Amino acid sequence: MPTFSACIYAREGGLPLKETLQSITRHVREIIVAVPADSPPAIETAQTFAAQILPYVSGESRCTVLQKALSQAEGDFLLWLEEGDFFTPADLSKLRTLRQALHSDVDAARVKCAFTADAPDTVEHYRYETRLLARQASYTVADDANPVLLVNGNVVTYELTITHRQKAPENYAYGRSYYQARLEQTGTLTPRERLYYARALRDSGDTQATAQYETLIQDDAPNQLRIAACLELAVCQPDAEKRLDVLLHSFRFGPPQADICCLIGTYLQENKAFYGAIFWYDLALSQKLPITRRTIYRDYWGYIPALELCRCYYAVGDAAKASNFNRIAGEYRPGDAAVRYNEEFLAGLQRGASKHHI
Repeated sequence: MPTFSACIYAREGGLPLKETLQSITRHVREIIVAVPADSPPAIETAQTFAAQILPYVSGESRCTVLQKALSQAEGDFLLWLEEGDFFTPADLSKLRTLRQALHSDVDAARVKCAFTADAPDTVEHYRYETRLLARQASYTVADDANPVLLVNGNVVTYELTITHRQKAPENYAYGRSYYQARLEQTGTLTPRERLYYARALRDSGDTQATAQYETLIQDDAPNQLRIAACLELAVCQPDAEKRLDVLLHSFRFGPPQADICCLIGTYLQENKAFYGAIFWYDLALSQKLPITRRTIYRDYWGYIPALELCRCYYAVGDAAKASNFNRIAGEYRPGDAAVRYNEEFLAGLQRGASKHHI
């Protein structure tokens, strides 16, 4: 049976690193932790779990550090983890199953990376990333701001989840200077780098983000990146008609996605075109969560379209359907305040209470 080595990149140490180590320590052959050389607490935490220590200095290339950690590992497959990553008990069971399923012709595995929301253990969004690598595979680590494994060979997708506990919502402003330097040095960016550069500009409040998104949409880029660019450009677009044009343009790159459908529904709903909005929200609600490398916010595949269908059906005078879709929204978010308000409001209507808006 293949052996696993865990290679962990730590930024600060503390509880996030401890949680990652506790999660994986009994399930791998060895652990290598890249830690800041000037952080004795992080080094001490790693040593507590008998991990090999790979110290790095502030400002050192993240890709270089990860490459060093991976090159030192001796397992048949190398599992790349970030500080704060952990496995649930169910996913540790899947990890054991994966070990049995891996064959010599597999060079890497792409798995789901899920990020928690404010509510404990509630996943807000996810994306699929290459995190498991055969030691003999041909690969490079690229992008110091948002590292990615680029593998030459057979990359399989496996339904295993690495969960990351977030301290705060993702903000990509930190990568702005890195991508600007890349542009100055090379004169261009890969499609993936351009998407992250656009996000860095957006989160820095720079209107040049729009131009980067537009360039990515027009480039010969992978369709999932172009769909992501359409969605994010639409969110940045203050003009409602232009926002709609960008959303519709995304259909050139693939079938309608639930998040795109919801934003089209919002446009129609704001213009009192409730039956049109119902069509798009229904389409969103009918879709399954996708396996994709772009970031997926789960609420667009359930809670949001169900809640908006409740509001739309109320607006057209169908309280029974409004109540049904409010119930469905509650199944996605038990105890949600908006669902609870709608439930009480709709119950009041049945008792003959005066009308208000939901």
